[in-house]
Amino acid sequence: MTKSGNADVFNDPVAAKKQRDYAFYEPAYESYRDNFKKLYDTGVTVCTGSDMVMYGAPVLPVQQELTHMVKYGITPVQAIQTATANPAKVLGREDELGMIKEGLLADITVVDGDLSQDIQCIFNTNTVYLGGKKVYEQGIRYV
Repeated sequence: MTKSGNADVFNDPVAAKKQRDYAFYEPAYESYRDNFKKLYDTGVTVCTGSDMVMYGAPVLPVQQELTHMVKYGITPVQAIQTATANPAKVLGREDELGMIKEGLLADITVVDGDLSQDIQCIFNTNTVYLGGKKVYEQGIRYV
């Protein structure tokens, strides 16, 4: 019998689905991995997305996607722009949001470390401000 971790994929429908999903999405993953930098270098506007549909994928895998972008060839600053300035530009709202600048709307995530040098700092959330109000700080979520 084929096993996936501790699950018997022939008798466990969830494990079987996971195996089918992986086989289905593996070529897309490989294409993304092998061609991301080439696509980015064409000048196309790249935006971070949350369109993962594989079984077990996080609902909002933005942090992980940013780390993959850096792993596949762009700088941490360029990766952060795919989640901030680039979406604002695509939505035609770059005069309203997408950067930290006087007069623009901004939700802000503060991380521990130098994100411009190490994308892994994206996982070290210190403080989050939404709509000008602190909603999270060092493990405490505010109502």
